[in-house]
Amino acid sequence: MDFTLELLRSLLGWTLFLNLILLLFWSSMIKFAGDFVYKTHTAFIPLSRDQFHMAHYVSLAIYKLMLSLFVLMPWLALHIIT
Repeated sequence: MDFTLELLRSLLGWTLFLNLILLLFWSSMIKFAGDFVYKTHTAFIPLSRDQFHMAHYVSLAIYKLMLSLFVLMPWLALHIIT
């Protein structure tokens, strides 16, 4: 199989799609099942509610930034040039 720009564009598209589903699931779990997620995390690591929310807020922000920089932007660039 040849590695073409079309294949790379498709790969980045599917990567973006799957990561957006993961991001949506993660955000939904924090929003709608926050108590369950908090209890699960605090069983392993003692955290206050504020620390828990801040950790997830920062983690989601970093995840979105990395997804944008390393998947979304290259995918858009490939759409522009092909």
